Amino acid sequence: MVRKSFIAASILMSVANPTFAADAVMGGPAEPPAAEIVPAQFSWSGGYAGILTGYGWADVKPSDLELSADGARVGAFAGYNFEIGNNLFLGAEAELAYDWNQDTSIVSGQTFTISSGLSGAARARLAYGADRALFYLAGGYAVTELNGESSVMAKQDKTMHGWTVGAGADYAVTDRIITRVEYRYTDFGDVTFPGDTEAVSLKQHAVNVGLAVKF
Repeated sequence: MVRKSFIAASILMSVANPTFAADAVMGGPAEPPAAEIVPAQFSWSGGYAGILTGYGWADVKPSDLELSADGARVGAFAGYNFEIGNNLFLGAEAELAYDWNQDTSIVSGQTFTISSGLSGAARARLAYGADRALFYLAGGYAVTELNGESSVMAKQDKTMHGWTVGAGADYAVTDRIITRVEYRYTDFGDVTFPGDTEAVSLKQHAVNVGLAVKF
């Protein structure tokens, strides 16, 4: 009689609590599914600083003389990017470089040599970020040092002021290391050397590659 009552009570408990019965068969409640881990997207916002090298093709054009002062260049740059939405960024960047641009010409029996040295630029940038790649347009103010001398004139140094525009791409190799390639056109305006009546203009095409650290 006791045994029949125990069996009846077990059947009633199973019917009244099917979850308990299922847990008893399966060995406990199932574990919740693991949450999917989504990696954080790289952000171009923030500051950066780096070094660059490249090559410049400079055209010097007074009225009676045309020189191609081409040469290598090295420098350093630093800037900051602000995100304005939809993967668009505004930025500001400064650069200081040295150009080994020099050429010599003979006009009316006189030797004339022109060369450039230190140069600088302050540019605004508009960029589009595609994950670890950043494509940008840049433009702003440019300044350089122009040196001129001839067989009848001692060496003269002139500071030239102008503008620059260009385009390029940055790529984040890691979260902190950035590589760069860019093209730039710069018009440094013109100056007049003592004893000359003709102004000397300087325009440069340059291709740069760079390596930077993101802060």
